Amino acid sequence: MGALSALIVTTCVGPVLVAALIVIGQTGDMVRGGAALFAMSLGMGAPLLVIGIPPAAGCRALAPGMDGVKRLFAR
Repeated sequence: MGALSALIVTTCVGPVLVAALIVIGQTGDMVRGGAALFAMSLGMGAPLLVIGIPPAAGCRALAPGMDGVKRLFAR
């Protein structure tokens, strides 16, 4: 799963990251570039937190769905 996940993340994030780094390199504006990279990291991390925190916090409403995901990837 790790290799598949890395492939998907690289494919989705790579072009955006390269574009942000090119803009930083061409403009030299470190604050704007840092803000853009920070915003990108929040956009990538927020959905993971939304999905991961409720089951870990004991939210039973999502438990049946998460059990289905575990069964799917356990095969």
